[in-house]
Amino acid sequence: MIKLKENNCKDGFLDKIKNLYEASFPIDERRDFQDIIKLLDDKKSPFDVIAFTEDGEFSGFLSFWKWDDMRYFEHFAVEQSMRNGGRGAKYLCQAITDDSTPVILEVEPPVDEMARRRIGFYERNGLRLWNDLYYLQPAYGEGRSPLELKLMTAGEISFSGEDDEKILRIKRVVYGQNL
Repeated sequence: MIKLKENNCKDGFLDKIKNLYEASFPIDERRDFQDIIKLLDDKKSPFDVIAFTEDGEFSGFLSFWKWDDMRYFEHFAVEQSMRNGGRGAKYLCQAITDDSTPVILEVEPPVDEMARRRIGFYERNGLRLWNDLYYLQPAYGEGRSPLELKLMTAGEISFSGEDDEKILRIKRVVYGQNL
C-alpha cells in the first residue's frame, strides 16, 4: 500500500490509476483526472490516493480525503484481472484498519443486482449502510449530473440527518459546493 502524496512516487502509478479510474466509474461518478493530479500536488489538500500492489505490480487504488475526525473514501477499484480473489476485501480492510479514523463512502442505491452485490461486499467487510438517509451526490462538474446515492460507514460515526456537518463538509470540500 503506497500513499502517493506521502511517498512522492505518484509518477509510476498515475497512468495505471487513470486507466482503471476511467474504466471503473461512469463520467457522472468521477472528476476530471487532471483535478486529481492537482489535488495530489496541493500539499495542504486533505486528499490522497493509495496504490495497491502485488509483487510490485499495480493492482488497484483508493482515493480518499482525511480529516481529524473522519475519512471519506471517494473511489476504490481493483484491476479487472485481479477481482474475485479476495484482493478487494483485503485492500479495503487494510485501508480501514490502517487508521482508526472512521470512514464514510458512497454507493449506488440497491436498485439492481450489481448495486446489491457491491453493498453486500462492503457490509461483509464491516461497513454499515445508511439506507434511510437521503443523500444526493453533487455533480462533479459542468455537464455532469448529481446522483442519488447511499452512504456507508465504518467505525464510530453517525449522522443527524441529511444536513449533518460531516455530509455538508463532504459536499463543500470534495464537491466544491457553496453551502
